[in-house]
Formats: sequence, structure tokens, C-alpha cells
Amino acid sequence: MADESPCDAVRAEAARVTDALCMLVGQSLSEKQSSIIKEAVSELLATTKQMQDEHHAAIAEMKTEQQTALADLKAHHAAAVADMAEKWDAWETAILTEVQFLRDELKERGAPQVKKQQSSPNSSSRNLQSARRSPKLGRGRSRSPSRRHRSRSRSWGSPPRSRAKNYVSPSHSSQRRSANSTTSPKHRRNSTYRH
Repeated sequence: MADESPCDAVRAEAARVTDALCMLVGQSLSEKQSSIIKEAVSELLATTKQMQDEHHAAIAEMKTEQQTALADLKAHHAAAVADMAEKWDAWETAILTEVQFLRDELKERGAPQVKKQQSSPNSSSRNLQSARRSPKLGRGRSRSPSRRHRSRSRSWGSPPRSRAKNYVSPSHSSQRRSANSTTSPKHRRNSTYRH
């Protein structure tokens, strides 16, 4: 040690102090760094927790708003359906009342027509029966002279139902008058009957 110079001793002491200072600085820096890291982590956790809480609160608020809106929509829909059902009931009642009124009116108006229609088959059956009993002449045919005479005699007012056996036509009676000046009482009766 005697060989060492004072300068070497100073250098050695300076190196020792420097190492000690470096150790202290490193230790302090590590402690400070660790504290900074811990503080950052805790702050990050707090921020994350706050964000989660806010997110959960926002979700709960949205759910509440959705439920409220859905309840309002259901209530509005139920009210609209009830109103529409009431209107439909009123319209149906009015329509049924009008239909019943029209039916009654048609029944009142159609009663005579129904009676006429019911009586018309009877009259048509009577006409058919009378047509079967006494068939009419076809179209385009002329009546026989006897029917003409009957219709004329009926129009004059006193037609006989059947001709007399000794009936003499006007032309034949005029010929017999010219041939025979005297006529029998029978001929007189027939002539007066003819006129």
C-alpha cells in the first residue's frame, strides 16, 4: 500500500462513491418507476371500472327506455284496436239495421206481388183446364157459320141455345114465300124467331 499514490487512493474512493450513488439512484429510480407503474395501473383500473359502470348504466337506461316505449306502443295499439273494434261494431250494427229495414220494406212491398204470383198459377191452371175442355181454334182459321151466327145472335140479345129442327135459312124462306103465298104457323114462328 505504500506504493500507492494519493491520486490512486482518491480515484478508488471516487469510484466507490460513484458506485454507491449509482446504486442509490438505480434503487430510487426503480422504486419511483414501480410506484409510477402502480399508479398508472390503478388509474387504468379505475378508468376501466368507471367506463364499465357508465356502459352498464347506459345499457340499463336504454333497456328502460325500450321497455317504456314498448309499453306505450302496446297501450296505443290496444287503444287503436279497441277503437277500431268499437267502430266496426257500430258499422256492423248500422248495416244490419239497414239491411233488416230494407228486408221489411221489400216484404211489405212484395207481399201483393207474392199473392199475385201465387194466384197466377191457379188462374193459369184454370185457363189451361178450360182450354183443354173447350179447345180454341188455331191461328189463321175462320169460325164456322154456325159460330158466326151464334155470336151475332148473342150480340143481338136473345140467342137460342139450340136451333129448331124446322129452322129455315132466310134465303130458303124467301124462296118458299115466293113459291107459296101462304105460310104455315110453323113457318111464321120460325120467321119471327129469325128476326
